[in-house]
Amino acid sequence: MISRVESPAALCHERRRDSKGFTLVELLVVIAIIGVLIGLLLPAVQAARESARRTECKNKLKQVGLALHQNISIHSAFPPGVPNCTPLYLAWRSGGRQAPYYVNCQGPVWSANILDYLEQNAVNGNVESHMDGSISPGGPFADDAPNHGPENAKVGPVVPTIYICPSAPVMEAQMSGLNLESIAKGNFAANYGTDNILSFLRPETRGLFGIVQLPGWENGARTQHASAADAVGTWKRGRQLGSRVAEVTDGLSNTVAISEVIGVDVPIDGRGAWICPAMGSSNFTAKYGPNSKTNDVIPLCATRNVTSQVIDSTDPRYCKENQDDGQIWASARSSHPGGVNVLMGDGSVPYARDDVDLKIWQALATRAGGESNASIPQ
Repeated sequence: MISRVESPAALCHERRRDSKGFTLVELLVVIAIIGVLIGLLLPAVQAARESARRTECKNKLKQVGLALHQNISIHSAFPPGVPNCTPLYLAWRSGGRQAPYYVNCQGPVWSANILDYLEQNAVNGNVESHMDGSISPGGPFADDAPNHGPENAKVGPVVPTIYICPSAPVMEAQMSGLNLESIAKGNFAANYGTDNILSFLRPETRGLFGIVQLPGWENGARTQHASAADAVGTWKRGRQLGSRVAEVTDGLSNTVAISEVIGVDVPIDGRGAWICPAMGSSNFTAKYGPNSKTNDVIPLCATRNVTSQVIDSTDPRYCKENQDDGQIWASARSSHPGGVNVLMGDGSVPYARDDVDLKIWQALATRAGGESNASIPQ
């Protein structure tokens, strides 16, 4: 019997054929394939996460819309953008600061006025305590509320989560400026019209919100000193003095109520400061479109003196500062891809794309501009 003798080469070939491991080349190919798959899947995962965040942001706006309509049901009007009894020429027309030393007769902005309709009863109780003088003097709400009373009664240093959009950059720095301080930042702002902070003065530019003059403001009839007895009271909420439904002749479904803003995480930038009445803080205008590349002009701007440290001039959040007059405005802005969420007066929340026609955007920002057929393209 003749036995077959395998050659060394054949034996090596057989061992390689029977091996269950990978060669180096095969391993590199597998790693490359996995890398390609990750590269393809990662954007999809990120897009899915942003879609979820945008939906959560939209749902928060819907809750805000319900609160606004609760205010209408009880007080027959939307809440005012800011209730005010300081003569306009002192701080709003001639100066863009909006919160100088002599503006004492001023109530809470819209976002602080509807807290009890957003299940924020504890914080709303603190608002009431500030207004009736229990834990603060009778000065402007945005100045007194963050600083007076026990820690758990201060309104301003912490923004309710309902006003924070999860897509937006986290802003931990509290606003400090305009003679105000310790105001946390959120992302929702009220529509003040189609031009500047004073858009409410003209019917053709007036938005759903604005500065509402409280009874007794005429000629400085209300005392402007914080310690005065007539500067104290929950009457300064002015809840029944905002826009009435009958005044929104363009229709609630055709009128923007609230949209989004984003700021810069430094104290000297006022955008998003949730109880501050300044432009870009609790309000915006439709002078320019969503996420406009045209700079905001606001009274408290991150680019002041520290441009190179905070924000580049090519960033859409780059801004200009103006504290000299009422020529100030801020656009609706978000971190969503290509647009902003918009709460309409009827409570619906469409998505306004960055490329929406400016004429349509401005038509939607007026409450009685005669554009009842305007709508956000979907």
